[in-house]
Amino acid sequence: MLRGEASSLHVEPQHATYNPPFPNPDEPIQAPKENDHETLAYLCTLLIYCIPLQSDAESASPKPNQTLPQEPYWQLFLDDYIIERSTGFRRVLHHPQPRGVVLKPDKPWETFGVVPQYVGRRKDGSLECYYIAIGGMGVVVCYATSEDGIHWEKPNLGLVDSPWGKENNMVPIGIPRDLGSHGNVRDPAMRFVFPSQPYKRRSKILFSSETPDFLNDPNWREKLVDSGGIAPHPGSTLQYWDDIHQEWVAVGQAPNHPPVRCVGRKASADLKNWTLEHYL
Repeated sequence: MLRGEASSLHVEPQHATYNPPFPNPDEPIQAPKENDHETLAYLCTLLIYCIPLQSDAESASPKPNQTLPQEPYWQLFLDDYIIERSTGFRRVLHHPQPRGVVLKPDKPWETFGVVPQYVGRRKDGSLECYYIAIGGMGVVVCYATSEDGIHWEKPNLGLVDSPWGKENNMVPIGIPRDLGSHGNVRDPAMRFVFPSQPYKRRSKILFSSETPDFLNDPNWREKLVDSGGIAPHPGSTLQYWDDIHQEWVAVGQAPNHPPVRCVGRKASADLKNWTLEHYL
């Protein structure tokens, strides 16, 4: 947050947009006269803006943000990049408060620990948590709910078979990611993305406008839409949509090159063909 203690914060915009002077839609476009180069140039400009050129493959690719209105140019003010001048301001970040261990490994499939991966709001205002459990079944994805974020319950969902029966809180899909809040996606139908299987190679990429209601909706699977793509990493799907390069981006552990472990950036325009760049 920014806490103001004095007068001014002046921000100069760093970008500009060009809006071509389109004609009045109620007036017919007159045919250009002979040697009327200005009108011909204007009509060519109009065609360029109105008819985007794209191949059939590009038009069939799942791309967000194509027909939706652009949001304001938001800035987090985590640094001074966008600020030209400030007087009497200081940048203050909220400090976390210790609350102790709130999600405890107390199930037979959690003997080696639990790792929270996603926390969000349910429709009724309560909280939900997808987390990794490591134990007698290897790595599985589990689900918990809470009213206050401190006291968590692990409901028996009956969705996954286990050596202890179906009375468990395991789920048969991977960890969701909120692309609408954190992934530069403005299409509400593509807000959430899931791997179709938890921690399996070549899982399908699924989109949804909401996270599944495992507790109240027996038809929750029908709301997950198959994108036709394949997740590039076993444990996750997508991190964000890159507007500049018009591609999906996934960041995760890349193929190891001893003696170091690498983090890789994988990118794809169609969610099927991925290119890899390595980062340490």
